[in-house]
Amino acid sequence: MKETTQEEGPPPAPPGVPTPAQPPAPPPPSPPPVRPPSGRDRVPARSTRQIVFEFVRDNPGVHLRGIQQQLGLPLGTVEYHLRELVRLELLMEREDGIYRRYYVAGQLGGVDRDLLAALRAEIPRRIVMHLLLNPGLNFGQVKSAFDISGSTLHYHLKKLEKRGIISRRREGRETYFWVPNEREVAKVLLAHRKSFGDELLDNWAATWDQIRP
Repeated sequence: MKETTQEEGPPPAPPGVPTPAQPPAPPPPSPPPVRPPSGRDRVPARSTRQIVFEFVRDNPGVHLRGIQQQLGLPLGTVEYHLRELVRLELLMEREDGIYRRYYVAGQLGGVDRDLLAALRAEIPRRIVMHLLLNPGLNFGQVKSAFDISGSTLHYHLKKLEKRGIISRRREGRETYFWVPNEREVAKVLLAHRKSFGDELLDNWAATWDQIRP
């Protein structure tokens, strides 16, 4: 029978003799020091003026109160930065009735600016959207699509006609309305629809794509 061979270890210490202590394990290496970011690595904070400029760039035709409400900045702060951006010729301003609307300088032509100024307000925008899908409606047919008074509708139709965005034709006692440059108007609505924040505009766009390929 084969004898099992055991591994030989160090001989046991004689009785009464303490076992020598094992040397302590070396400490783990220290982590490399954290290097503070250099000037090139730091992301500079956006200034208030840059925030105002970018908002106007993304929402052309917006007015002072709209900027202030959306950004949550003090009105005086927004006024100051708009004034400076206009002075530096980075923005341009345009009077629109009681509003003063802002655009990035050179961003849009005059026609597009006029369209955007009119379409920024919800009721005129939805009247135009409705007439684009339903050209040739009379006054009563347009009114039936909106929960507004006849005098309010008359005011907005007259203003849109004055801007050249809609046209009217009278036949007997009836007046019919339509958008003469429908493709140009639709192009502006589609190009800037995200900035309007109007869910109905998304539904309108889907329908427009189907009927006007």
